[in-house]
Parts: sequence; structure tokens; C-alpha cells
Amino acid sequence: MAKHAVRIAMMFFLVSLLALSSLQLAYSTPLSLTLSTIKQVYSAGDRIAINGNLTLNQNPVSDGLVTIQVNDARGYLRILRTRPTGTNITRRWSVEILNIVPVGLSLEPLYQFTRGSGIGFSVTIRNNDLTPHTVNLAICIYYPDNVSLRTASIWNGTLSANETILTSSFPLATISTTAPLGTAAAHATIIRPPLPQDGGFAYAPEKAVAFNIVTTITPSPPPLPPTFAPTPDGTFNITFSTPRVNARLGTYTVYATAFYPVGPYPYFASTSTTFTVMIIGDVNGDGKCDIKDISIVAKAFGSYPGHPNWNPIADLYPDMKIDIRDVVTVAKDYGKTGIYP
Repeated sequence: MAKHAVRIAMMFFLVSLLALSSLQLAYSTPLSLTLSTIKQVYSAGDRIAINGNLTLNQNPVSDGLVTIQVNDARGYLRILRTRPTGTNITRRWSVEILNIVPVGLSLEPLYQFTRGSGIGFSVTIRNNDLTPHTVNLAICIYYPDNVSLRTASIWNGTLSANETILTSSFPLATISTTAPLGTAAAHATIIRPPLPQDGGFAYAPEKAVAFNIVTTITPSPPPLPPTFAPTPDGTFNITFSTPRVNARLGTYTVYATAFYPVGPYPYFASTSTTFTVMIIGDVNGDGKCDIKDISIVAKAFGSYPGHPNWNPIADLYPDMKIDIRDVVTVAKDYGKTGIYP
């Protein structure tokens, strides 16, 4: 009897180990996520493009979601977005965002905001399952020039089975007194905590809404929500810009996660990359591009190694000579300022 019991226990252990190995394989190998930036170094004010691919068994995933988190050089959250990997995003979501509305002080819907005013948002979310889910609801706000205004969570908690809630936050951000005028946008993302840098991922596609930054409030219809050109199956991208003035300089980190609950196993993948933001025309390294930098390049103009006016820091277009390309580089960055971590 004792030997029989030991034999049964060993068989149970082997079956459990095989099942665990299969589950780990499903999580780690078939789903592949790549992430990259168009350039490794960006100047303050540049448009930053992030893209990647999602494949399952080396085949493009046409109905996947990728959650993207960008931290600046101080580790602060700057971007949190969820992008589809194709146009076939039609499956049932465990938790989803029903709508997002910009609001004013009294939490009334408002689609026009003046410079210096606060802005908030009301968001309706729903749990479609018969089990509770813990969620983190965040808003990513962009100015009309695609510069990130703020990314912040507006609700953390547990949604009960089949529960629908409306949550509001005001002010979530304050619009700069020098903000560009025009149509801005906000994107709501709902994720399973924690953040992607620690393995969190989106429950459902993001929802976007547009609003106008104006000098005077006038009667007008709400602007149309932002639209995005479809990407080829299995691909995704986002873009944003850093400000020309007081840009955070240094190394940014991008995290991406994908959870794909289609098929016999729930697949998961994650990855990360980095890029650097600097002021390329800041020749003397004082955190700004001004007349001093132009003077340095002008003095070295026409020089090369061995020339009496040669100055290697003026070789902004690194080709071992100071010519019009270096002048154009410093002129393009003139007026930019930055903050080091």
C-alpha cells in the first residue's frame, strides 16, 4: 500500500510539473513583442515615434493590444497609451471604457478651455465579467502640438461583477498660460495593475476625446475625436513631442506589454527600450541653445582637424568638418532650453 501511494504521488507530481511547464511555455515563447524608436537621440521639441510588432508563433497578431508606458529621465510617467495591432479589434473585453468626457469645475461636460484653466474628465467603465476585477484608469493628455501635458491615474479600485461606474476627476491638469491654441486630445487607458514597467497590461482598447484650447469661450459644437491611420496587422505605433522650452533632458525608458487571451492559453509578452532627449545645438552644454552656441560654431566655421580654428564641440553634424550643416543644426535648435535630471 505504501509503495502504491508513493507511485500515485509521483505520477501526480509529474502530471502537475508537465502542466506547469506547458503553462509557462504558453506565457513565454509563442507571443513575441518588439519595440523601437525611429532614432536613438532626439532634440528637444522633436516628434518622437515609437513602434513595434506583435506576433504569435511568428504570425502577425491582427487583433491584439499593446500597452505603452514612457518614463522621462527622472523616472516620471509621461505617457500611458494602448494601441491596437490591426483593425480587427472586436472581441469581448472583460473590462472596457464606455466613454470619456472633458469636464469643468462643476463636472459639467466642457469642450473649450482657456489658457491657465484647470481641466478634468469623467469616464464611464464597465466590468463585463461575473467576477470582480482590479483596475487602474489613467488619462494621457496632449496639447495641440502633440506635447504631453500630463498622464495621471483618475481611479484605482475593484469593479464588482457586471458593475458600471462613472468616475470624475477635476482638476486633473492645468493648461499652461503659454499653451498653443487649437484642438487637443486626451486618451483613457484601463489596465490591470501594476503599470507596464512591472507587468501590467490593458484590459481593452483606449478611448479618446478632443477639446479646444481657446482665448475666449464661445458657443461651438464639440470637436471630433482624434482618428488614427490603421497600421499593418501585427504592428503598432504612437507619437508625441517634447517641449522646446524646459524639456526634460536625458534618457527616457519605454515599456510595452501585450496580453493575448485568445486560444487555449492566455499569452503574455513584455519588452523595453530607451532613447535620449538632448539639445543638439547646445554646444557649450549649459542646457540652452543661444547666441553663445552660434558664436562657437561661427568661429569654427570652415575648420577641420589640424586647422587653427578647429573646435570639435562645434562639429554637430559629426563629419570632421565645420560647415553649413553644423550651422543649420545650431540654428534649428536656437531658443530651446532643457532641464537635466
